[in-house]
Amino acid sequence: IYTLSLHDALPICDGQSRSSNFHGTHVAGIVAAVDNNQGVVGVANQAKLVPVRVLGEAGTGSLGDLIAAIEWASTQPDIDVINLSLGGVGDSQALENAINAAHNAGKLVVAAAGNQATDEQTFPAAFMNVVGVGAVDGGGVRASYSNIGPSVDLVAPGGDASRDANLDNSADVVVSAWGSRSESTRLNSSHWNNLVCR
Repeated sequence: IYTLSLHDALPICDGQSRSSNFHGTHVAGIVAAVDNNQGVVGVANQAKLVPVRVLGEAGTGSLGDLIAAIEWASTQPDIDVINLSLGGVGDSQALENAINAAHNAGKLVVAAAGNQATDEQTFPAAFMNVVGVGAVDGGGVRASYSNIGPSVDLVAPGGDASRDANLDNSADVVVSAWGSRSESTRLNSSHWNNLVCR
């Protein structure tokens, strides 16, 4: 099973690794980290990743680059899942068309539902052919920042620094190998690659 993960911290076309905030590396590890007796094991550790970088140093990029990457992935027979660990792009017909084409080509498109604690639609998660993923804390309760409503189809662990819902005397955050503490629906969208990859 191959999964395409569209984010900002993996090798780009020339093969040189250029990472600005390690978000992509973190997401890739959640999906496919191998069991090497160090750290964690990915939720689909037999999956093969196809890294495509569409965002730059500050997590920003162009809608055109995102659409081009999705269109490219739609034509790749080995790619089964397109993980959009990003949000905030707005309701774009061109983006929805690219996602629909990917869906029609048999790809599962998964996206972060957003971190604004709102029930307003967030894109691309709110598009019909996208599985939008919200966040829960260590106790399985909706994370305080996670969006709800039409952008959320499923939930997965995303952390919540504001509480200790699983009562382990630690804030419910996701800790990366770089030591940073995170909470985000952008991290938990990668958990749902497991739907197809297992």
